[in-house]
Amino acid sequence: MIAGVSCRARVPFLVGALVLGSASPSSARAAEGPDDVAEARADYDAAAAAYDRQDYATAAARFARADERAPNPRALQLAMASALLASDPALAMNLVDRSEARGGDETSESIAELARKLRARFEKSAARVRLVCAAACSATLDGAVMPYASRWVPPGRHVVAFDAADGSHVEIALVLAEGQTIDVPVDAPDAARALDARRETPPRAARERRGTSPAFFWAAAGATAAAAGVATVFTVVLERRHDDFVARPSAETAAAGDRAQTNVRVAWAVTGAFAVTTGVLALLTDFGGARATGARGPRVALGWSGLSLAGRFE
Repeated sequence: MIAGVSCRARVPFLVGALVLGSASPSSARAAEGPDDVAEARADYDAAAAAYDRQDYATAAARFARADERAPNPRALQLAMASALLASDPALAMNLVDRSEARGGDETSESIAELARKLRARFEKSAARVRLVCAAACSATLDGAVMPYASRWVPPGRHVVAFDAADGSHVEIALVLAEGQTIDVPVDAPDAARALDARRETPPRAARERRGTSPAFFWAAAGATAAAAGVATVFTVVLERRHDDFVARPSAETAAAGDRAQTNVRVAWAVTGAFAVTTGVLALLTDFGGARATGARGPRVALGWSGLSLAGRFE
């Protein structure tokens, strides 16, 4: 239950006066006959059953389809309430647009509140395709006719197709990000080129790396670990050479012990050098905390040619 909406008590799907009273010129389609009413009633009943078993995604889709076939404020209200509990940003935002295109009715206050909640929750998660033309125009989106000039879709790749003013058939592939809106100029002489000029990209702060690539740090850390492993092995060998010398003192066991001791000293010295390098790189490495372009001050970076210092204090 949300915003006073419940499907536990089956609410009859009202048609006739409600259909005529709530339909608006911007509606995708109005109920035109008994078939529309019967299909809308079937969708409504299926949606109510889905809502009762907490299948909110199905409930939202079926309530929305019932309302599209025979516009009904109750069906729209329940579709929006179900969408708020489901996870379909595109459907949620299409319902918001539908509700805002209609006139007032007895549930307008509740629907307006649901619209505000849906917009706040899903607007930045969905993407939108808008048709731009001087008069009425039509197009298909992913093979389905767009019932409105504006349509919310899931982020990703979509194809818009339409007949251009010169009679040619145009298909344009779009890749939309979350929160992005792309206007498609249907009546432009060269729609594809005009689209490139109008294409909106999602706002994204310009960023710059503030230091060395993490690859250098992880390479140094790996080398440090490997050197430590070798040094540990040499230390174990040194202990065995010492035991051999104690058990069988001779020039041969003494020489072997000296060589083992030298290996240990060199190995641990190399390990220490790698450890220091890793520590320095940890301070210089950008692990993903980029900052906006325009930040001032010096920065240190490590490239294949060595260390470099750039920037200035201001």
